Amino acid sequence: MRSVPSYISERLKRNIQTRANGAAPSVDIWVGRPSTLLVDDKFLERQTVLQSKVSDVSIAVCHPRIKRNNTHIYMAYISGGVARVVAAKHKTKMAEHEWYDSGFEQNATSVSIAYDGTMPKANGGDVEFVTELYPWVFWVNEMVLYGQKLYSDEEPVILAETNCTDVSAIRAMWSSTGGFDFGLVVFFVLEGKLYYRQLIGGEWMDAELVSFGPDGVTWEEVAAFRTWDYRIGVQAKTTDGAVYELFTQFMGVGKQNTEHIEVKNVEAESTMTHVTYHNTKEAEHVELSDVASVAPYGGLYSLDMPVLVSARNVEAEDGDWGKIIVVEFSNYLVADQVASNYLQFSLVDSWGAAYYPKSAILGSDGKTVTLTFVDFNPAYDVCEIRYTPGSVYSMATVQVEATSVAFTPENLNPPDIPQPEVESIWNVDSQGTEIAIRFTEALVGNPGGNEAKFSIVTQEYGWVPGGILSEKNKKVVDVKGYASSEELIDLSSGSASGISAENGRLSLEVLSDG
Repeated sequence: MRSVPSYISERLKRNIQTRANGAAPSVDIWVGRPSTLLVDDKFLERQTVLQSKVSDVSIAVCHPRIKRNNTHIYMAYISGGVARVVAAKHKTKMAEHEWYDSGFEQNATSVSIAYDGTMPKANGGDVEFVTELYPWVFWVNEMVLYGQKLYSDEEPVILAETNCTDVSAIRAMWSSTGGFDFGLVVFFVLEGKLYYRQLIGGEWMDAELVSFGPDGVTWEEVAAFRTWDYRIGVQAKTTDGAVYELFTQFMGVGKQNTEHIEVKNVEAESTMTHVTYHNTKEAEHVELSDVASVAPYGGLYSLDMPVLVSARNVEAEDGDWGKIIVVEFSNYLVADQVASNYLQFSLVDSWGAAYYPKSAILGSDGKTVTLTFVDFNPAYDVCEIRYTPGSVYSMATVQVEATSVAFTPENLNPPDIPQPEVESIWNVDSQGTEIAIRFTEALVGNPGGNEAKFSIVTQEYGWVPGGILSEKNKKVVDVKGYASSEELIDLSSGSASGISAENGRLSLEVLSDG
């Protein structure tokens, strides 16, 4: 045991301990992590699993229950141009693993195996990746990328139809408290470019381009992995042998997003008094990493501005198709920003009538927004969903500018609107230049304009011997109409801008004598 130097002992025994008499307590904290070189079999276990020549290998571990041990280890490999999957029950010692063939067999040039699942928090706050019972297997055969869950009777899904050369899959972030799911992510090389697709909620998302590395780079191989704090990393090798690495931006979920050491209280003991010092200096605060962004998504997104790419109306719970519209953006958005900017969205029909939602909710995929309206059943013909600039940003902090997308709503039930009918007609002046028509319903806008929209059929009568009034001929007179907001208007001064709901009157100007 080390002895205390006399000068320190003398200071500790003083009744008054201050900086002025050179007895102010202080503390130095050294933080380190032990490291041991893994150089031999004392730390590493080995087991020969396959004797044949192997060209590609991928491992997945089954962990179906939280706070329980792993149950199985699955290994996909390619030998002789054929992809197979073997499995072993999980054992503490590598030598105790007994591998058996799963029966999976497909011609392949590249293979990857990965589990889908969730990442709930345990009672202590730790996050665990809880897997499904069986993994997904992805393989490339004749430049076509396939995917299939092991032991599934369903046909393999085709994720890339041509020119695919390499594949690597990993499960990305999931959080029930954060309300987001980044899905099972499959990275693949297609014509020298790197893409990925996500399996979210049982649905495969469209392919996304991953842009990183030097301009004009040609990728050859890809390997995806998950870090200790649940970020996703991607290592990709170019055709000239250079390797580049990319990490998602988010730092994890729960308490895994930061490590820090914070000195809150320091106590000093002397033979006469107990002294406790609180609120240590900021310089004594040690933080090794920044806290992650509050945004739920991150990482593999484009720096381009998000734009609207599709829209459709869907059936509400009460069977009404005129209440909910689902729109999709090209890039990931921030959920709370979308929710607070719901009035920046609008539905505009072919007549120019606008409908505004009462809420906007971002979906778990980060791109789909559900807009809920009171009622847009009266919307006519082709419609547009429009977003006017507000305070919505992408995950890459790119502000969303004005964007729109056209679509035709389905299964709408427009309200029954009575058709205007003629109620009465009379001539206004003795010169025969103005006729007034009253309709049963109010009119909107100008039904006339510069072109003739109405015609009057007149009849001429003459006397014949015997005092009989007979019809001689008919004449058709073309007229144009003006909507009036007054009882009568002077046609020589032009047309009025609209018609009120109270009078429903239309004035007509005669274009030819009659």
